[in-house]
Amino acid sequence: MEHDEKIKMVYEQIATSTRYFLDWRNKLLAGYIVIISALYYFILTWVSKPENFTLFLYILSCSAGVILTLFFFFLNLRIIK
Repeated sequence: MEHDEKIKMVYEQIATSTRYFLDWRNKLLAGYIVIISALYYFILTWVSKPENFTLFLYILSCSAGVILTLFFFFLNLRIIK
């Protein structure tokens, strides 16, 4: 019986660990969506007006989106491993 209890405890620890990392991935996805949405809203409202449009600001905001996407992608890879 002692062996069965050890196996049960190991499975419970694995389940707890898996739940913890899946919860992190969920929070990471929610944060990514919020940040990219805010950046997209900034691009649509501020940069799309002709008087505010500068090519530098447009390129800067788009490159920030690409950098944030890569950042969250690598965070996701780190959580998976």
